[in-house]
Amino acid sequence: MFMIRSLLTLFALALSLPAAAQVVLAPPAPRVHDTVVIQLDGRVIAAEWTVQTGPEVTMAGNTITVTLPLTGGSGLPANLEWELGAFPAGSYQVQVVKRSTGGAVTALAQAAFTVAPRNGNVPRTNYSDLWFNPNESGWGLNIQQHPSDKIFATWFVYGLDRKPIWYVIPDGQWSSDHEYTGTVYRTIGPFFADTPFDPRLVQVIPAGTGTLTFNRYDAAVFSYTIDGVSGQKAMLRQGF
Repeated sequence: MFMIRSLLTLFALALSLPAAAQVVLAPPAPRVHDTVVIQLDGRVIAAEWTVQTGPEVTMAGNTITVTLPLTGGSGLPANLEWELGAFPAGSYQVQVVKRSTGGAVTALAQAAFTVAPRNGNVPRTNYSDLWFNPNESGWGLNIQQHPSDKIFATWFVYGLDRKPIWYVIPDGQWSSDHEYTGTVYRTIGPFFADTPFDPRLVQVIPAGTGTLTFNRYDAAVFSYTIDGVSGQKAMLRQGF
């Protein structure tokens, strides 16, 4: 949360709001499947405060309306922050309004942003999920795709001795919009319950390479050469 707030402050888009308040959108230049976050200066609602944990967010066409349900209160509320969501390529308007207990609606602020398409060797969607093969119980591959499009993947599987082992791909490169390759590592460290934790016992050992090929949104193939063993694993997104 600290990092998000720092980015919001860094890329602030100041508007003319009551009581010197401002609205902030981040990232300032989102791309397809980036999550857009809005932060509203608490001074804009003066002596009123929200009665819910979040606002009502609605959308008509390309206009997003953020409605703050308010009631009488006292004190200065903190800055208010919410995720608006991820949007297709296009231009969007954001309007923030407040609705008092009597039902009156008052406009507070407005902003605009444009979502750019993704071109070149970057993914067209977000592949973050738990991936597995329903016919091969007991192993899986976790993928976390950062907003920068970098992937951190962890593969939990069984080793040659039939004991559980973990491999990680902490970095890599996109060679196309659906294929990602990185170095595979295995790690050794102290027992998780050891107190205090001794970081000197941690070893990060290069073990090979791995390539993730996403054939479609919910199907992929993991090709690997790890510890001298090469192969492929077909995977699907884990359904819950």
